[in-house]
Amino acid sequence: MMASRGSAVRFGVLGTLEVWDGDDRLQVGGPRARAVLAALLLEANRVVSLSRLVDAVWEDAPPATAEHQVRKAVAELRARIPDGRLLLLTDGPGYRMVVDGGQLDLLRFEKALARARAATDTDEEAAALEGALALYRGRALPEGRSPLLAAAAAMLEDRQLGARERLLELRLEQGRTEEAVAGLRSLVAEHPLRESAAALLMVALCRTGRQADALRVYHQLRHLLAEQLGIDPGPEAALRYEQILRNEPALHGGTPRPGRRAAAGRAGRPAPPPALPEEPHRAPGAGEFPGADDEHGAAPDAGTGRAPGAGSGRTPYGSAGHAPDAGSGAGPYDASSRPGAATGPDGRVSASAPVSVPTSVPTSVPDPDLYRTPDPHPAAYPTPVPQAGSYPTPVPQAGSYPASDLASAGHAASVPQAGSYPASGPRSDVHPAPAPQPGSYPGSVSHPVAHPGPVTSPGTYPASAPPPIVYSSPAPSSGTYPASPPSAGLRPATDPHPAAHPVPIPYSGPAPAPYPGPAPVPPPGAYPLPVLPPAPYPASVPPRSLPHDLPDFTGREEETRRLLSHAGREAERPAAVMAVDGMAGVGKTALAVHAAHRLAPHYPDGQIFLDLHGFTAGRTPLTAHTALGVLLRAVGVPDRQLPPGRTDREQLWRAVTAGRRLLLLIDNAAASEQVRPLVPGTPGSLVLVTSRPRLSALDGAVHLSLQLPPPGDALRLLGAVLGRERPRAEPEAAADLVTLCGRLPLALRVAAGRLRNRPQWTIAALNDRLRDESARLAGLVAEHRAVATALDLSRTALPTPHRRFFHLLGLHPGPDFDARTAAVLTGTSPAAAEALLEDLLDAHLLTQHTPGRYAFHELVRLLARHHPDAPPPATVHRAVHRLLDHYLRTATRAAELIDAPARPALPAEAAPADEPLADEPAALAWFQAERPGLLSALALAEERGLDRHAVRLALALAPCLRLRGHTEDERQVLGVAAAAARRLGDHERRLTALTDLAAACWHLGRVAEGLESAQEALALAEELDDGPGTALCLSRISMFSTTLGRYEEAIDFLHRALALLSGTGADGEEGTALACLGTAQSALGRHAEALQTSRLVTLGSRTAGDAHGEITGLTGEAASHAAAGAFDTALRRLAEASALAHRIVTPHGQAVVLARYADVYRRQGRHDEALRAGHAALGLLRTVRRPALAATVHNVLGAVHRARGDLDLARRHHQQARRLARYTGLRSELVLALDGIAKSRAPRAGHRPGRPRTAPFVSSPN
Repeated sequence: MMASRGSAVRFGVLGTLEVWDGDDRLQVGGPRARAVLAALLLEANRVVSLSRLVDAVWEDAPPATAEHQVRKAVAELRARIPDGRLLLLTDGPGYRMVVDGGQLDLLRFEKALARARAATDTDEEAAALEGALALYRGRALPEGRSPLLAAAAAMLEDRQLGARERLLELRLEQGRTEEAVAGLRSLVAEHPLRESAAALLMVALCRTGRQADALRVYHQLRHLLAEQLGIDPGPEAALRYEQILRNEPALHGGTPRPGRRAAAGRAGRPAPPPALPEEPHRAPGAGEFPGADDEHGAAPDAGTGRAPGAGSGRTPYGSAGHAPDAGSGAGPYDASSRPGAATGPDGRVSASAPVSVPTSVPTSVPDPDLYRTPDPHPAAYPTPVPQAGSYPTPVPQAGSYPASDLASAGHAASVPQAGSYPASGPRSDVHPAPAPQPGSYPGSVSHPVAHPGPVTSPGTYPASAPPPIVYSSPAPSSGTYPASPPSAGLRPATDPHPAAHPVPIPYSGPAPAPYPGPAPVPPPGAYPLPVLPPAPYPASVPPRSLPHDLPDFTGREEETRRLLSHAGREAERPAAVMAVDGMAGVGKTALAVHAAHRLAPHYPDGQIFLDLHGFTAGRTPLTAHTALGVLLRAVGVPDRQLPPGRTDREQLWRAVTAGRRLLLLIDNAAASEQVRPLVPGTPGSLVLVTSRPRLSALDGAVHLSLQLPPPGDALRLLGAVLGRERPRAEPEAAADLVTLCGRLPLALRVAAGRLRNRPQWTIAALNDRLRDESARLAGLVAEHRAVATALDLSRTALPTPHRRFFHLLGLHPGPDFDARTAAVLTGTSPAAAEALLEDLLDAHLLTQHTPGRYAFHELVRLLARHHPDAPPPATVHRAVHRLLDHYLRTATRAAELIDAPARPALPAEAAPADEPLADEPAALAWFQAERPGLLSALALAEERGLDRHAVRLALALAPCLRLRGHTEDERQVLGVAAAAARRLGDHERRLTALTDLAAACWHLGRVAEGLESAQEALALAEELDDGPGTALCLSRISMFSTTLGRYEEAIDFLHRALALLSGTGADGEEGTALACLGTAQSALGRHAEALQTSRLVTLGSRTAGDAHGEITGLTGEAASHAAAGAFDTALRRLAEASALAHRIVTPHGQAVVLARYADVYRRQGRHDEALRAGHAALGLLRTVRRPALAATVHNVLGAVHRARGDLDLARRHHQQARRLARYTGLRSELVLALDGIAKSRAPRAGHRPGRPRTAPFVSSPN
C-alpha cells in the first residue's frame, strides 16, 4: 500500500543520503538510522532482513545489542519521515521500504538507463543517458562506512561511470568530436586507470588529427598501470595503440564495436570506433573496489577491476562494469609478435618451427618495445654461425670428442648450415657481428658455438659447417669441481651473451705433457712463488659456474645499475669488491647472479660462484681454507698440488689470479673473515659478495644494503612468478597478498608457489589463511622453502642475550621505537639496549629508516613473537606493564610541557617520566616521533583488558593530539577512554572523556555523535553535582546549537554555564563558555557585545598563561572589529594571534588565523591577499581535519572570486562549501554557500562585491 502523501516525500541515494518533504530537507537521525535507511532504499520495495541491516550499520563485529539498535533506528525513521509507518513496513523477517519511481532517484536512474537501452537511435539514447546522469549529485552514499554500503556505493559509482562513458561514445558517433574529447579528458583525469575510457579518448583524439596526443594517453596509462599495479594495459588499449602506429583507416570511421548499435544513417556522421576482439566473460561484481570520501575534495576513484579508477571494461552501462583481462589474447607485447619468431599450430612460439629470415630492412622501424618482450633467456639466441675457414685453430684429431660426452649432453641431430639460425630463431635486438677473417684470432680468446647436433665424421669438416662443438659437462654442485675441466671449441668473440658458453683462457704455450700420476705432497711452507710453471695452471676451459639467471627477475634497476657501474673500473685499484647485504629473503643472491650474468663479458678469464653457507640450514659455514681449495680447483690447480695450509693457499691463489680478469660471486657469507682471503691481490678482477650481516670489516668494499622492493615492483614480481592473469583477475587481493608478505621477495615467491600448486585456490583464499598472525609464517611454506626457516637462521646465529632481547623487543606494538623505549620494554639500560639494537641492525633483523629509531619487518616481528623460544606469559605481562607505564608517564609530562595538561592528573604515587623532556620543543619532538607507537600501545592496553592504563594513557594523549591537529585520532582515543572509565566505574575520568569527545566530534562535523556525548556528560555531571563539569557540558551543547543555527538557545545554555562558574575559580571552563558566547552573539549581529566577550576571553587566557585561549579571544576580537569596519584594528589583533600560533606550533590555530585574515582582506577588497591567505588555510586543513572551518574558507574564497568576476571558480568553491556544510550540519555556512552558488550563476543587479557576511565565522575554543 502506498502512502497517502507518498508523492511529497522524496529520497536520494545518488549522492549523500537525502530525504525531502516537499521543499524541506529532513534530518532523519544519527549515523545508524541513516545507514538503515540507505540499505532499505538500495533494496527499494524488497524485503531486507534484519541481519543484512546489521551488516549495513557496523563496520566490524556488531555488538550483542545490534538487532535491538536496528529496531530502534527503524522506529526513529518512522517517527521522523512523514507517513513513515506507511512507507517503512515490517515484512516477515525484515523490513521493506515502499516507494515509487517518483520518490527515489535510484529508481528514476534505472528507468532512464532502460530507456537508453531500448532507444532506436543515438539521439534518443543520448537524451536518456543525459537524464540519468543529471540525477547524480556527487559520489553515492559517501557516508556509508560498512563494507555492505561501501560495496553498494562502488556499484552505483561504476554504473554512473559506464553511463557517462557510453554518452561520450555516442557524442563521438554523432560527430561531436571536440565535446567527446573534452568529456573523455575529464573522465580519464578523474579515473586515470580506467582503460576503456583511455582507449576511447585515443580514438577521439585520432579523429581530431592528434595522433601524438593519443599515443601520449597510452604511454601515461601504461606507466600508471605498471607503477601502481605492476601490469600492462589490456587488449583494448593495446589494440588502439597498434592501430594508431599503423595509422589504420578504421580509426577514422568503421564498423561499430560488438554490442553497440550502429550509428543512424545520417549524412556525414562518423562511425563508431572499430571492432575489438571478443573478450573473456567476467563474472558480475568481480573486482569491485569500494572507495572512500574526503571532506575536502573529490572522492577517490571508485572504479572496479583493478584499483581506484580502474577501467570498468567495455560492458554495457546498465550493469556494473568490469575490467577485461588485460593481456588476454595476443597483445603488442606477446612474444609471437616478435619479427622472425616462429609459431606452432597453437599460435605459440615454437622451438622447432621454421624461421623466416627477412631479406630486406624496412625503411621505417617501429618501436622495438612494441613487438618484443625483454628476453629472459639471452643465451637462447646465439649469433649466426661464421663461414667455414674463418677460424685458424687446428682441427682436433679424430676421437677427441667422445660420442658418449655428446650424448650425455642431450644434443640432437645435425649441424646446421653456415649462416643459418637455430630453431629458436635469432634475437631481433642483436645484430650479428661480421664474420671474422682467417687468421684474426692469433692467441686470442676463443668461444664455442652453441647449437644442436653432433660433429661430423672424425677429421672431416664440410665447407659450409662450423668447427666442431664441445659441450661442457653440467656445472658441478657448490664446493665440488673436477680437477681438470673439459676443453672447448670456438665461438665468435662478439657474442653478446658469453655467459652462456665456456670460454678458454688464452694460452699460447706448448701442449701440456701427459699426466704422470700423483706427485708426492711436499711439506708445509715449501711453496716459493711462483710455485709451478704457469703453463699447467691455466685451465683449458675458464670456469663458468654462475647459477642460472632467473627468467622472472623483476625490478632492482637502480641496484643493478650500481653493480654494473664497476665493470671496467677494476684497473683503478686492486680487485674491486661489491658487498650486497640485506635481510633473509630480500633477493640478494638473485640480484648478484643477475648482475653477474650481465657483467660476464667483461671477465673472459672466468666467472666463479662460491656458496660459503654462512646461513644454510644443516650446513657448517665454509672456512677460508676450504673456500680457497674450491677456488684453486676451479682455475685448474689439481688436488695433488693444493698446499695444506691456509696461508700457502692464499699466496697461491693470488699468484694464479695475477693478471687475470675474473668475476667471483661469493654468496651467503657470514663474516668478513670468510671473504678477505678470497679477494685477488692484483687489479683486473671483480668480487661480488652477498651476506646477511653488513661486512663492515671488509676493507675497501663498496657496500650496497638491499631494501625491500617498492610496492609496485613487489606486485610485478608476484605477477611474474604466478602469471599475470591471476593478479589481474584479483587486483585488490594481489595487493593484499603483497602486504601480508611484507613485500619480501622470498615470501612472495613461496606464496606464488602455493597458488601455482593449487590452481583452484583464489588469491583471496590464501590471504584468508595468512591473516592469522600466529599462523602466517607456517603458511608461507612451499616444498623445501620456508620463510620462517630462512628468517630463523639469522636469529639462531645470535648470542643468547641477543636472542632474549630480540624476543622481548617483538612485543612492541608500534611501527618503530627508540633505544630508551627498547630498554624499558626489555628491562635493560639504555646504553646496553642501544648496543644490542645496533647488533640486530647489522644482522638485518631490524631496519632503520630514521637515525635513532628502529623497526621490525612484519614477518621478523611475527618470528620474534611466535617462535617457540618466545618468553613465557609472565615475562610478557611484566614487559607490557613496563612499556605502558613508561608511555603513560612520558605522555603526561609531554602534555604538561606543551601547555595542555591532561585531566585528571596521574595519581600521586606515579613515578616521574623516564624520558628527559626538558622543554616544549623536546616534548613536541618526542610526541611527534612516538605518536604511532603511543596509539598502538593504547590499543594493546585495550586488547589486554588493562583498563586502568587505557583510560589514563588516552586522557594523556588526547590534548597533544588535539593541539597537533590529529582530531580523528583524538576522537578514537577519547572513545576508548570513555569506555574504559565506564567499565572501571571511574566517573570523573568518564566525564572528562565525554566532554572532550563532544568537542572532537564538533570539529569533525559529527553532530549527532557529539551531541549524544555532550548530553551523556551533562547527565553525569549533574549526577555528580559537579558545577564546573556541568558548565563545560552546557558550553559543549551550545556549540552544537550554534552549528544548527539555534543561536538564542545557545546563548541561554551559556548564561547558565557562566552562572554555575561564578566564583568557582574554574578559569579554563569560563574561558570556553565565553568564547562560545562570543560566537553566538556575532551570529546574531550583536558585534559590540561579541567584542566585549572576546576581550574577556583574551585577558583571562593571557592571565592564566593559556596561549590557545588567547588565540581564540584575539580572532574573536578581529571578527567584531572587521564587522564594524575597523579593519586596521582587526589586522593588528590577527598579527598578535598569528605570532602566538607560530610560537606554540598549533596547526589548527594557524589555520583559524589565516581564515580570519582571508575574510578581513575580502571585506577590504584586497582580493589577491585574501586568496593567498585562504589557500594557505586550506593547505593546513588538508592535514588538520576541520570540515566546518574548511567550509568557511571555501565560502570566503568563493566570494572573492565572485567579486573578481570569475564566476566558475566562485561556484566551485561555494559547491565545496555546500558539501562540507551539509556534512557537518553547519546551517550558517550552508546558507552562504547556497546564496553564493545562486549569485555565481546569475549575479543580481546591484550586487556589491564587498558586502559583509550575514552568517558567523564559526570558530571554537578547544
